[in-house]
Amino acid sequence: MELYRHNRDKLIAFLQDKGLTDIAPADGAFYLYADLHSLSPSLESETFCAQLLKEAQIAITPGMDFDKDRAHDLFAFPTPVPQMRLTLPLTALTHF
Repeated sequence: MELYRHNRDKLIAFLQDKGLTDIAPADGAFYLYADLHSLSPSLESETFCAQLLKEAQIAITPGMDFDKDRAHDLFAFPTPVPQMRLTLPLTALTHF
């Protein structure tokens, strides 16, 4: 559990540094849910997830899988167990 907590905290800090200010509490989850509107009011989660996969080879989940009311605003980012598996996407995301 400590590794999940470490990865979660690292990912939250990284996303906040990138301008994502609306991140749902993730006390026990292994996913973070974030609202894209703080980055771009017109960007939809499906488009963002597809661009991230194509350009940075990072797979995240659009909000339609979790919240039908806010599907276009949200995305989910996993906090994997091995620390190295988190470091690689964050490095790629830095250049996205």
